[in-house]
Amino acid sequence: MPASDDSIGPLEYRARRDRLGFTGRGLARFVGVDERTERDWRRGAARVPGAVLRLFELLEALELDAARAAELCFLRSLVLTSGTRPRPRD
Repeated sequence: MPASDDSIGPLEYRARRDRLGFTGRGLARFVGVDERTERDWRRGAARVPGAVLRLFELLEALELDAARAAELCFLRSLVLTSGTRPRPRD
C-alpha cells in the first residue's frame, strides 16, 4: 500500500483507483487534471504524481471512498465560500 518511492505501475494504480471508487474522469476532476493526464497514468505512459499517491494513502487510511471524499470536499467549499462557520449542534 505505501508508495514510499513515489512510483507505482499502471496495474496497481488502476486497482487502487478502482478500489476507492473513482472513475478515470472522476479522479481527474477530483485532483484537477485533464482526463488525458489520468489516462496516461492508467496506461503507464506518465508517472503518477506523489500527491496522487498520498491522496490514495490518506483515503485508504481513513477508509473513505471517492463519494465520501467528494462530499467532504463539497461541504468544505460551502463553508469556505459562505463566509460563516457552521454552528455546532446541541
